[in-house]
Amino acid sequence: MLRQLLFTVGCVALALTIILAARSAVAYTDAAAYRPDQVTLTPDDGSTGGELQSIGDGYLSPVTQAARPFTHALLRWEAVEPVTDTLTLELRRSADGATWSEWLPVYEDPDLWMPEDGDGVYWSQVLYAGGEMRFWQVRVRLDATPDGRLPTLHRIEVNTVDARFGPAAEPPATTNSVGRPSTVSRQSWGGPEIDYHSIDPKYRKVTHMVVHHTADPNRLIGQESNWSDRVRAIWSFHTYTRGWGDVGYNFLVDPNGVVYEGREAATMQ
Repeated sequence: MLRQLLFTVGCVALALTIILAARSAVAYTDAAAYRPDQVTLTPDDGSTGGELQSIGDGYLSPVTQAARPFTHALLRWEAVEPVTDTLTLELRRSADGATWSEWLPVYEDPDLWMPEDGDGVYWSQVLYAGGEMRFWQVRVRLDATPDGRLPTLHRIEVNTVDARFGPAAEPPATTNSVGRPSTVSRQSWGGPEIDYHSIDPKYRKVTHMVVHHTADPNRLIGQESNWSDRVRAIWSFHTYTRGWGDVGYNFLVDPNGVVYEGREAATMQ
């Protein structure tokens, strides 16, 4: 399993306000450059004509060209598993549809799940796909339990985004003094559009802190040029795909210890 790396820090009380605020309807202006594209896949059971073709002990999607180039992906799937981890997803990607990456394991991120999703809904970790990928393919493996029961897959949603739409934020100056650390502002890592397309927060008294570790690699991969790309991808998927209206963390900390301002107004006194 990939090492758990990019650190995310959030005050639970404030993080909950993101979810509360996300329920209000907001009319966003056009944000096509950083709104993820989505493709839905369903199994072909012989009568519905789904996109996922049965292959041995699982399914294989067709080679799919994304609507726009992408650098990151997030998957959501609906399935019934008789036992945990009996359904495995993998993703591969390509810049030209001819030369392909290796199959990348898709790990679940249970922190993206919410009670209103219902049972049988799963969300993946944010996946780095590579620089300007244009094609992807999904593979599914179904493993039987000792008594022969198999999981049932109903649906997969593949979300992709090009997270290079913002500036490459410069790390803040270091200091030896004790106190609140410097942070990379939302404007610095995301540009003005980040603030224009986030819903207003609500506030609660902070009672404790939660440190959440993602399963992202502890290094920049391939053509991934800076950690701001990773932060913008998380923001984009949380804001639009997950529907929270903003990134779901108050702060994000990269492996170098650089702190990025997360949820709008997270750094207010």
